[in-house]
Amino acid sequence: MRIAAKCAAVAGAMVLTAFWGSPAQAHVMTGYQGLDKAWVSSDHRSIEVQDRECDGHGVWAVVNLASGGSTSVSDPDGCSGNTGYRSFPDTTIASFYVCENTEGCGTTIRVQ
Repeated sequence: MRIAAKCAAVAGAMVLTAFWGSPAQAHVMTGYQGLDKAWVSSDHRSIEVQDRECDGHGVWAVVNLASGGSTSVSDPDGCSGNTGYRSFPDTTIASFYVCENTEGCGTTIRVQ
């Protein structure tokens, strides 16, 4: 009985280690301004922006790059459900924040 319990404990620990350490578990970073949001991919090389409020206010993310400089990415169709997207194959995203016309900007999310 004791051997079976030890084997079960070791097997469980191995499963948890594999689960937590797998690439699929890399973190996606998400930032908000109200209900509007932006999220950075787990490899930190792309961002999506989504307007989730049908209030007529434009939504965009300000993206600061690890290589220096910054840019913005917006949701081009408002709250219709699609997203704005941009990738950065030659660098990674260092931080970003979400802004909404007339509502200001959310908290800066540090990615690296």
